[in-house]
Amino acid sequence: MMRSDVQDPHPPFLLDESALLRHEWQYLSEAGQAAGALRRLSPKLRAEHTVNALTEDALASLELEGTAADRAAMERCVRFRLAGRCGGTGQSGEPLLCCVADLLTRARVNHPLPLTLKTIGEIGILLGGEDNASRLGSAAGSGILREFGDFACWFAACEQAEPCDSPVGRAGLAHVWMEAIHPCRFGSGILGRVLGARLLLPRHTGVPSALSPVFLRRRNDYYALLDAACRERDAREWLPWFGDAVLESMRAAKHSLRRLIPGYS
Repeated sequence: MMRSDVQDPHPPFLLDESALLRHEWQYLSEAGQAAGALRRLSPKLRAEHTVNALTEDALASLELEGTAADRAAMERCVRFRLAGRCGGTGQSGEPLLCCVADLLTRARVNHPLPLTLKTIGEIGILLGGEDNASRLGSAAGSGILREFGDFACWFAACEQAEPCDSPVGRAGLAHVWMEAIHPCRFGSGILGRVLGARLLLPRHTGVPSALSPVFLRRRNDYYALLDAACRERDAREWLPWFGDAVLESMRAAKHSLRRLIPGYS
């Protein structure tokens, strides 16, 4: 259950936390098994699995936004970022790809990911150009700035909480809440998926799982449930569906890691 000490301010959605108890328990179990498989791999195989998972996640997240990207270029940006050679400003004429790579790699490690109007504005420009962050820039007095502030406070508290305390529920809420705020014309979905992933366990266990490909395979249900939750501020159907997607992605990561273990059948 999500503790009350990370609920101030409380996410403005109707919730049924009991519906996620099975997902939370199963996710912790699957993540533990995946972490065990990861520890049996050589450093080289671990690194390759991480690159592949992050590349697949980035490509699917961009495709969900209607943007196709070259896999080799995306993989190059992921490798550069993991090596600390590529920041959010991008390199080699690929600012969008390197920005997505930067966000995803920050989500899976304990690098700071500050949520301020300045950083969100900068990310919005990298994702979609100079006019892409205008929704926040012109939002004074509209309530959007206040809600963004509430979200940033809640998210920071979640990051400081115990990592095994309702990671699935918090991740699903982070995703839908950022989508509801919708700070950028393009890329708010990417931000929501990245911030949701950060509240899952990969930055603590080291096991990256590609969640966006699951969303892409179920695109119609994904958008229908996400849009309904944002519109009605009711996450009771969205969160169990999100939990099923999280379990599917972690099981896929576990099986992928086990196939890399020498002699495993």
